[in-house]
Amino acid sequence: MLANLYLIDFDVEMNALAVGRGGTYVRYSDDILLILPVDEMEARQIMDELPARIRKYGEELVIKPEKSSLVRYVRQGDGQRCELISGKGKNGLEYLGFRYDGRNVFLRESTVSNLYRKVASVARNHAAATVRRYPDKSYSELCQMFNFERFSKRFGKVEGFDSASTTKSWTFWTYVVRATEEFGPLGKKIAGQVARLRRHSRIRVDHEIEKALQRRAKKEASDKASLR
Repeated sequence: MLANLYLIDFDVEMNALAVGRGGTYVRYSDDILLILPVDEMEARQIMDELPARIRKYGEELVIKPEKSSLVRYVRQGDGQRCELISGKGKNGLEYLGFRYDGRNVFLRESTVSNLYRKVASVARNHAAATVRRYPDKSYSELCQMFNFERFSKRFGKVEGFDSASTTKSWTFWTYVVRATEEFGPLGKKIAGQVARLRRHSRIRVDHEIEKALQRRAKKEASDKASLR
């Protein structure tokens, strides 16, 4: 909210620049996107001017070149192809957690990576808790006893999901469903990016149970050694 209030005059200036060239300007917090039907020379000039333009509204406001991209889209058949002119984003434009390569919209690679890191973290905690709760059970018994269905619902498919439901009941899978619906044909590839989430989660849980057992065995051996 503060960013929106602080940058409202910058938004007015950028919107006028974009509309004046038949383009579009959007911003969400610190994520800025300019879509302009201009040639490469003018695009580079505008991009080079942006740091000075935003600094007029606050000396601490900085647009970092290493986090900026200039991408050109060229018509190709019934779609487009993207060409990276400068910066990052060789596989297409990235904005608000998504990437567009000219033909399809994808989740950003960092978004998917963060998901799998979270799965690993939660699996580690739940596996450790399961091992502590059942100290006399073997690895195979613990894997069977682990409430995987409950665990997977934190990230995976929710039966009877209604996109109009409260976001409190959403998981990453419901986010994927909503994104796919919003992007329509352009978002057909999104579901494929998390198609192996359930299988990956099961493998990760079993792996964390094994590691938790190893840590427990190591601790027990250490405790016995200290008593001698």
